[in-house]
Amino acid sequence: MKDKTLKLSGHAKDRFLERFFAEDTGLSPDDVVRLAERSKATFTTLRVRKLAAYPARQPRQLSATTPDAGSGAPPGAVETPAVATTAGKFDAYAFGLVPTFQREGRDGLLSKLGSVENLDHLRQMAKAQQIVLPQELRAGTHPIEAVRGAIADAVAKRIADRRAAAG
Repeated sequence: MKDKTLKLSGHAKDRFLERFFAEDTGLSPDDVVRLAERSKATFTTLRVRKLAAYPARQPRQLSATTPDAGSGAPPGAVETPAVATTAGKFDAYAFGLVPTFQREGRDGLLSKLGSVENLDHLRQMAKAQQIVLPQELRAGTHPIEAVRGAIADAVAKRIADRRAAAG
């Protein structure tokens, strides 16, 4: 049987390390933050694999001093809420728009976007992940469902454009 390994770097690596240490219930919250920060500064990339026989652990709440407790761990990791906030700060990378659309389709993406209840947060998420919204929806007051739908449409267009360019 071939191991499924995943190479992580950047934000995905940082989030994985935060979650990795946070799941260890034997560590104090201060130790979790210290170890995660030191590991993020030390390692540039990680290769991780999911062990089939390894029991799932329950995640623990991180302290408010942890920079980014959002998801971004490899597939199969312990699930956390779709939209993470740390000390009141919205995480625009709580879940990937393109990967979610690719795995779960339009309805799955709209379902995850439904967990984002602030219109500005939806716009921040789209902008941070380089999803281009129609000009009229980038500012002002609009129905939140219209913005969610526009994000899903823009993600679908981005995927189609990538496929066309590759093919």
